Amino acid sequence: DLFERLNTGGAQLTEQEIRNCIFRAEAPDLMDYFDSLAQDEIFQSCLGLSDNQQKSLYDRGLVLRFFALKNSLDEFRHDVEPFITDYIHKVVDEVVLFDKTSEQDVFKRTMNSIAGALGDGAWRHMSNTGEPKGAFSVYIFEALSLAVARNLATVESLSVDVLRERCNSVKIDAEFKDACGAGRNTRLHLLNRLTAAERII
Repeated sequence: DLFERLNTGGAQLTEQEIRNCIFRAEAPDLMDYFDSLAQDEIFQSCLGLSDNQQKSLYDRGLVLRFFALKNSLDEFRHDVEPFITDYIHKVVDEVVLFDKTSEQDVFKRTMNSIAGALGDGAWRHMSNTGEPKGAFSVYIFEALSLAVARNLATVESLSVDVLRERCNSVKIDAEFKDACGAGRNTRLHLLNRLTAAERII
């Protein structure tokens, strides 16, 4: 609790760097587990993160974001970073169940499906010509990964071409795009993004 309240003197830590320090001491095995998922070759292949994002453990944060939203979406209200931290606290304290084997299976199947269909453009918006554009989009990551994870049986029955078409259709969907952008980090907009993604997937 004290560490979470301290400011760093020379450089401001990201929320994920703070989580890494806290939970590394409390639950090193759990953090090693999350690290191993973040380092998965297929997951890494479609991230396209900047050097700064890599150094600040952004990929680890995405793994935690995926599990927190997948397993505890009903608890989310606003500001996702404290929500993620609170969820991991509950996992560490065994307030909520977290089966590492089954969770790893869902994570890898989800990321393998999306990476197989979209490659290194998985988490980027689309240009008017249908090509990936811009940097990593956390909104696309949340919506696509959750929609696929919730519908794995359907997704895995699709051909790669059909899944690619559906994933790209999510990115250009009017309802989805309306729920993206500045100021859209709210429960309502997240649910709207997810609703659009699940409808299309």
